[in-house]
Amino acid sequence: MESEEAAAIKRASQQIWGDNDLRYDREITFRWLQGFVFADTEPSALLQHRGGPCGIIAPVQGMLLLHLLFPNDDTPVGDWRHPKDVTGALVQALVDILANARPTNEAALCLATLETSEDVLRKYEQVVSGSSSASEDTLLDPPIQILEQHMKYLEVDMESANAFLLSLFNTYQGPFGVLLFLYSLVLTRGPTQIEKDQGIVSESLVSSPFGHANQALVNLLLVGEAAPNVWDGNRDASGIVMKGISRPTLIGYLSLLEAHRYCVVGFHLKNPKFPFWVIGSETHFTLLLSEDIRLVSPETPVEKAKRIFNEFDVNGNGFIEEKDLDGVFARLSMDTSPAGMTRATKLLVTDGIVLLPHFLSTLFPKATTSDVPTNFTVYHYNGIPRPGEQIGYHRGTASVTSPTDVGQPEIMKVLWTKWSPLCIKWEQGLPSIT
Repeated sequence: MESEEAAAIKRASQQIWGDNDLRYDREITFRWLQGFVFADTEPSALLQHRGGPCGIIAPVQGMLLLHLLFPNDDTPVGDWRHPKDVTGALVQALVDILANARPTNEAALCLATLETSEDVLRKYEQVVSGSSSASEDTLLDPPIQILEQHMKYLEVDMESANAFLLSLFNTYQGPFGVLLFLYSLVLTRGPTQIEKDQGIVSESLVSSPFGHANQALVNLLLVGEAAPNVWDGNRDASGIVMKGISRPTLIGYLSLLEAHRYCVVGFHLKNPKFPFWVIGSETHFTLLLSEDIRLVSPETPVEKAKRIFNEFDVNGNGFIEEKDLDGVFARLSMDTSPAGMTRATKLLVTDGIVLLPHFLSTLFPKATTSDVPTNFTVYHYNGIPRPGEQIGYHRGTASVTSPTDVGQPEIMKVLWTKWSPLCIKWEQGLPSIT
């Protein structure tokens, strides 16, 4: 009879890889084989060996640097590029991500580990390092099969989590490290809760057929909820609830898909508590960061009004229908009495709709958005170096007063969805988001 632990692991596998044969796809799952290891050339930068696990690596890198750069909440200190205890910061980053994903504050964290021989681990480590031959690789069982047969997990409380994870850290640096953390995350959140997070759209966390992290998995790492969309809050599409981002985040997210007008990233992900943003392209996830805390600031009343208005503007048309005005006012704690709504309707509604610019200028005539520094420094991290390059942080000097020129690289198109106008003078060549 299958144990409760084994059943939970198999259900987590199904949640991650889906009902198809993706988890037994050798090409894809072998690309996910790697541990949390640092680059020799950049002591605080995680190294990614192959395409696939960037949806894990980039958010973890962001949380790691958050602990190194802002250990005292909002004051940057220390040499974050040459830290004294990078392992301790990484352990804390992993624990914080797991803790944020708990369904309740009282729930335990699940830490997955692997109980197999050193000889087996050595063979898979040779795959990661590239020292094994193709013929030898074909003799190895698919990695997910090894996990389902030999993985165990511990349920620990917050007080014990750092010590337990530190005791397992050699395993997390080994060939199954990233996968073990992925399973820890899913087991901590719980497959049932993940299904609720996703709503009507329940997909595997790793996409088929290419084996990249889906948006729901990236959001699970950033927000603690596996929402499949990047807008703020939930949207009602003809009676179907489409789940979005429900709360502010520590680390944000920007998307090339928004630059191509396929989606609109909401306020929560564009305006995190700390100046870190995972950048999503069609095939890869990287990270943008800054030491300048002025790039993020509390939400102003006009920004809150715009965010809530957009939650009711399901199709992103820049207007809402008259019937939605009462709901917007209620969310903003404004006067929703019959007399109040009559006055609001006369002021705001034209031909049965409310236009966003008119809504904001009428209700907040003297309001301003958050102040952004005119000049600031940014860094870009890509866990996979381009041929002939080494992993490092691309440093750039940004100015929000410069015009946006045509013909710019993809990273600028992404950043313009957050800051426009914007110009960045990059040192050591242009960074790549692919």
